[in-house]
Amino acid sequence: MDASTAPEMGQIEVSIFGPGKGEAVAVHLGGGDWITIDSCRDQLTRTNAVLNYFKEIGVDVTKDVRLVVATHAHDDHVAGIAELYKTATEAQLVLAPAMTSEEFFAEVIADIDIEDRLRQSVRREYKELLEIAGSRGKFKDGRRPMTRAAEQKILWERAATEALPGARVVSLSPSEEAFERAQRMLAQGAARAGSRRRLAASDPNEYAIALWVEVGNVALLLGADLIIGPSDCGWKAVVDSHHPNMRASLFKVPHHGSPNADHPPAWAKFLSNDVVSLLAPFRGGSNSRPNEADVKRVLAFSGSAFATAKSSFPTPSRDLKKTRAALSGVASNVRDPNGIVGHVRARTADTTWSVETFAPGHQL
Repeated sequence: MDASTAPEMGQIEVSIFGPGKGEAVAVHLGGGDWITIDSCRDQLTRTNAVLNYFKEIGVDVTKDVRLVVATHAHDDHVAGIAELYKTATEAQLVLAPAMTSEEFFAEVIADIDIEDRLRQSVRREYKELLEIAGSRGKFKDGRRPMTRAAEQKILWERAATEALPGARVVSLSPSEEAFERAQRMLAQGAARAGSRRRLAASDPNEYAIALWVEVGNVALLLGADLIIGPSDCGWKAVVDSHHPNMRASLFKVPHHGSPNADHPPAWAKFLSNDVVSLLAPFRGGSNSRPNEADVKRVLAFSGSAFATAKSSFPTPSRDLKKTRAALSGVASNVRDPNGIVGHVRARTADTTWSVETFAPGHQL
């Protein structure tokens, strides 16, 4: 297997990277058109996994990337995304309209009691994204450099030609109710000193951008970290609002396989019986995902399933062992939750997927 081989012009590709620091997806829509979803950094080299891959396969990031999507304000999904968007000068940035406090206060200095409650790494990433978008003018076709997702909004589309099938990218979330919930939380958080709430205390996964992608007769469902609810939000809202005329043959499993994002009606309505499922793990101590029950559940719904790495902590590096020894008696259980970035790549020119894994990527 050779990761440096680019897809053919008529091939669809979905590549998922992780964990490193984050999760990222790159999708080739045929004809040299690419979109990216979220971002992932290699913790050893501190480089961007998607940019590294594009360089390896010869993608001209400045011209070939159509959309850069930041699905939600969690550090494991947006770390390094500003670097990616800065390089992709012809891409439109897609953000959720339902903002967390870090997004809302990205361009201003707030009162100290708000500043102390903000997740600064996320805020810095969004601040840079907004600065880059603000420095760019409209595209030749009149599109703005940045747009906000919404349920059933067409973000990008390509008309069919003799050489290429038609393609479109549709955002399925956040719902109107999710947007209104975020607005209420934001208002409560900024109302008055002494009674402010940290908006991040609400779950940014409620506002995550799930995508439906169609290329000819092939459909993909990219679930981000979208969770099931609450009412009129999440996958509950998507099932009510989305009515495709085909089923997806590939699924980016939401929220690392967590049960709070697993909504059986969504599997039944949107996915083929032999769907290829892809995911990146989350290593969070006792809450690492996917666990054995998660894997069993995903496999029960899938024809096959693949992960970019194991959810267990990686084998300690030499440097980590030295750090552990130096901290002996001071800190216990010193671990590296990130490790190297794994890669799973799926390609098709019709409806039959060929899947390759690059270590530590593997089949579940």
